[in-house]
Amino acid sequence: MANVLCVDDEESFLDLAKTYLEKENEDLEVETTTSSRKALERIKENDFDCVVCDYQMPELDGLEVLKRVRKDFGSDVPFIVFTGKGREEVAIKALNLGADRYLQKGGAPKSQFGVLADAIVQEIEHYKAEKELEEKEERLELAMDAGEHSFWDWDLDTNETYFSPRYYTMLGYDPGELPMTFDTWKNLLHPEDQDEVFPKVKKYVSNAESYEIEYRMKTKSGNWKWIKEKGKSYETDENGTPHRAIGTHEDITERKKKEKHYKKLFDWGPEAIFLEDFSEVKKYINQLKKEGVKDLESYFKQNLDEAKKCAELVDIKDVNKATLELFDAKTKEYFRNNLNQIFTEESWELFIQQLTAIANGETYLEGESINKTFSGDKRAIRLTWSAVDEENYSEVFISIIDITERKEAEEELEEREESLRATLNSVGDAVISTDLDGEVVRMNPVAEELTGWRKEEALGEPINEVFKIVNSETRETVENPVDKVLEENKTVGLANDTVLISKDGEEYQIADSGSPIKDDDGNTTGVVLVFRDVTESYQMQQKLKESEERFRSLYESMNEGVCLHEVIYDENEKAVDYKIIDVNPRYEDILGMKRADAVDSLASEVYNSDEPPYLDKYSKVAETGNPIDFETYYPPIDKYFHISVFSPKKGQFATVFSDITERKGERGKVRELHETAYKLEGVGSEDKICQIAVDAAEKILDFSFCSIDLLNEKGKLVVKAVSTEVGPEDYRETTLEESGLAGKTLLNNQSHLVDDLHSNEYAKPVKGEYRSAISVPIKDKGVFQAISKEINYFDERDLEMAELLIDHVSEALERIRAEEKKDFLHSLLRHDIKNKSQIVKGYLELLKEETEENKEYVDKALEATKESEDIIEEIRTLREVEREEELEEIELKPVVREVLDENRGRAKENGFKLIENCPTGNFKVKAGELLKRLFSNLIGNAIKHSDGNKIRISDEEKDQEVICSVEDDGKGIPDEKKKKVFEKGYKDKKTGDSGLGLYLAKEITENYGGKIEAKDSELGGARFNVYLQKS
Repeated sequence: MANVLCVDDEESFLDLAKTYLEKENEDLEVETTTSSRKALERIKENDFDCVVCDYQMPELDGLEVLKRVRKDFGSDVPFIVFTGKGREEVAIKALNLGADRYLQKGGAPKSQFGVLADAIVQEIEHYKAEKELEEKEERLELAMDAGEHSFWDWDLDTNETYFSPRYYTMLGYDPGELPMTFDTWKNLLHPEDQDEVFPKVKKYVSNAESYEIEYRMKTKSGNWKWIKEKGKSYETDENGTPHRAIGTHEDITERKKKEKHYKKLFDWGPEAIFLEDFSEVKKYINQLKKEGVKDLESYFKQNLDEAKKCAELVDIKDVNKATLELFDAKTKEYFRNNLNQIFTEESWELFIQQLTAIANGETYLEGESINKTFSGDKRAIRLTWSAVDEENYSEVFISIIDITERKEAEEELEEREESLRATLNSVGDAVISTDLDGEVVRMNPVAEELTGWRKEEALGEPINEVFKIVNSETRETVENPVDKVLEENKTVGLANDTVLISKDGEEYQIADSGSPIKDDDGNTTGVVLVFRDVTESYQMQQKLKESEERFRSLYESMNEGVCLHEVIYDENEKAVDYKIIDVNPRYEDILGMKRADAVDSLASEVYNSDEPPYLDKYSKVAETGNPIDFETYYPPIDKYFHISVFSPKKGQFATVFSDITERKGERGKVRELHETAYKLEGVGSEDKICQIAVDAAEKILDFSFCSIDLLNEKGKLVVKAVSTEVGPEDYRETTLEESGLAGKTLLNNQSHLVDDLHSNEYAKPVKGEYRSAISVPIKDKGVFQAISKEINYFDERDLEMAELLIDHVSEALERIRAEEKKDFLHSLLRHDIKNKSQIVKGYLELLKEETEENKEYVDKALEATKESEDIIEEIRTLREVEREEELEEIELKPVVREVLDENRGRAKENGFKLIENCPTGNFKVKAGELLKRLFSNLIGNAIKHSDGNKIRISDEEKDQEVICSVEDDGKGIPDEKKKKVFEKGYKDKKTGDSGLGLYLAKEITENYGGKIEAKDSELGGARFNVYLQKS
């Protein structure tokens, strides 16, 4: 059961959400609250599996709730922003703050809550999978450190392949001696193995399956080594195509050499042994689990026929001669085909124990039973069941001893198994075990290789002779861990600077541990010593240390600040932040920040900004490797910088910067003007904005006579604010033509620096005492003027400062006027009425599911509600057309394809086929964010009104225009209506639609400086040509 918290200020909407979500998915348990503050309290106190939160709420908005959950609580609980506010900037902010998903309210309740329920389940599963993956990766890293395996990481898109150092040394090469590519592995593969290995690897990797395969590889000396490869592909895309595979290589040459020997031992050994394949049994047991069988042991005991069926699924791969003799079998084939004949009631019980072990994931089992021979005799046996393939049980060894005659051998066998289990269960690579006298009794091949002693030579020798260790720096003999274990009777380890000297004088830097071997009574019977070669990593660390010391000396003595960064990407490979890896001392001096506060921190946190400074520039350098340099002013610390940027490796960039504030000059004035800008952000009236600006001009810029005039509704300039030295006779309301220099400034939208007003033709009339002036336009709103009684009083820097101040004033005035222009009724229509419409639709859907009575009326009510929502959405788009001011360069083809993809399902449901016919290239046009909505409206119009079954979208180039056409094969549009269909309020008599769809398309097109017209299509229906300006 997943516990979900829904937060929304509309209680009725929450009731509907809870009803739908719990009905949509019975595993979801939904709690609700209308208070964002109470939501924070509940999140802090409870372990919710997911939080769903609205954006627009009265106490704290959804982004503030998200910010506190992520930063204040440090919680990474899945967080979905579910809101009616569909602005892109809100979505971007939400995702930047750590939202896992951003969904917009709207559409049929069943559909939208179905999408929400799926999103909740997906995010919870994704969250759990990430946690599980982190744990697995940590375990893998630990396992790799402890073992003799090499590690590889294959980029399936580029064929670049990372090989760990062990990969090279395993084949006799120095680390990095061969290129890290797929071809390196391919070229070393034995020719006889290639036909089998290549298809298998490609099959497993393309299907994202785990695999294990064995083959031979050529060493540097020309010999061949047997390699065991394990791997699996990851990072599949939406089509299920993997892009990365990782795995390990293990040298199994020694094992292969001994397999022949082991085969002889297997065939001619005194014990009955057979090798069986239980993989089909494993599949059958998994199927029983899926069918709901929980207690498999009881199930098989109660259904013995099912156990016998499993016995038939066992594939006996091989049996030895002792097995045939023990059961009086004539041949191996006879034994395979008549296995059930050796079972008795007791042996079926033991077989059920084997099935239970498989069900529980166990790999080892011992038990006693009574079996029959093929001649009818009964024999008491002791069976050992051991799975080599621990995952699929494809290799299981069964060893059977006739304990009727060999009871006396049990104690000796148990003693040997005790020592063997302790040795095998010790973690490590090279293993040596000793008795209480410190003499070697067992060692594995890795220990032979590192010590230089063959097992036959070492057995019975003192451990101090075989395992000689010294301190790498002092060269003094180190106390042998075996002696220390026997003395302290506990596990001990070696220091990091220990060197093993082999019999032939070879030295290895090692890490090891020693542990006592205890019997069942807790008595120590010997010592097991586990160690591994860490020479390579130790040498690399030493070289790296020396290199770092040289680099650090240069790094710390530079006069410039230096900072190394790593770019942080989101799941869509978009740069969202960067982490500071290292800084030099001058970084602290120039920026006034401590190294400890910066290193290993995100730039957005260090510089306290939603978006890190200059992220676009820096990430581009990190991705392309192309260096840049630029000068910039950074307001938070009021300094100018010259910054050089380069990339030491892909995904990283370094900045070398110097403080050029003194060269830039006027530092104090710039800071105070920006402080004025911050002050203007909170002002709520035009008069107060203007007066603050005039006061700033007096105080900061030392201007004595200043004024701000704004245009009124009659088109006249009216004085809004003046400095204290301007007399009341200058308070005049004038037309632009009467305003002289002020009028020219506003009409031409151009600043003026006048050295002498009396010699300037536009500065009429002018008081005799006024001589020089600055006149700056406040865009199309008014004029700022400063006057002096001295000739040549102002210079270019004064004009720049005044323009900077007036830029802030213009932004503040635009904000005030935009806020005043907001339409309250539109807000009511978009938010409150649409929310109520959603709730009505929701309960109608529920009513429709609960009863078949009056279904026709319910369907009509739902259709009317849907049409109302469509009208509201079209009105919202019209508002966006009014607000969309800046056009940008947009590639047309991706927009067209995105529109086709989004409308393909809708078209298919209505029996239409969408066709793209854009063969001439990818044009770039001047447009805005509503371009996609324009084409969606035209496709939607064709689906709804054309009565056809085919829609084609195409483009062509003509002079400085791109003509994009949407046409259908339907009934067409009469000539007398080809212009009327674009008029606001034109309604289709058949459908009664609002008439806003094509009017909206016309408004968007004209806002982009283009036009739209209706024509006849060669397909037989209507054709809408959209003319857009080429970029």
